[in-house]
Amino acid sequence: MNIFPFIAGMSKKEKIGIAIALSVLAFAFLDRFVAAPISAKFKKIGAETKMTEQALAQNLRNLNQKDRISREYQKYLPYVKTNYSDGEEVNKLLEAIEDMARKSGLSIGNIKPQPPKDTDIYKYFLIEVDVEGKMDALVIFLHQLAASKELFRANKIYITLKEKETSIARASILVTKVIVR
Repeated sequence: MNIFPFIAGMSKKEKIGIAIALSVLAFAFLDRFVAAPISAKFKKIGAETKMTEQALAQNLRNLNQKDRISREYQKYLPYVKTNYSDGEEVNKLLEAIEDMARKSGLSIGNIKPQPPKDTDIYKYFLIEVDVEGKMDALVIFLHQLAASKELFRANKIYITLKEKETSIARASILVTKVIVR
């Protein structure tokens, strides 16, 4: 019994042509619905593997530098946000400024803390200090402010002589301290 009776009546050339056409169709079907999805999946997995390897290499570099990063972090730890309230932080700053002025030989006339200024990354504490003393003591005080571990900065400085022909000076200094959040 013949399944395809119309094929039985064909010549040998026609049968070969139909076989070739069916083979091409089968190949196209297998390529489109089997091989192409498998190939795409392999390409996707290869790309993900490459990205993962790159991330792993970066993480290994970071891990190898962990000790160096930790040492660097320890250097800047005092500048990072503290657990103190604004009032407690201002009191610490006032004590530090008074101590520096006393050590440099200046007398403090007035200290006026101002409200802190907030930004996204930093918090600025502003303190206006009026001091009096010899000019060299004032220079020492300003140097101590700049060299302090507290990140003090003298923003505005007004210096006048107390009396003419003397080395006693009065200064009004706006001191700021930055705390990194």
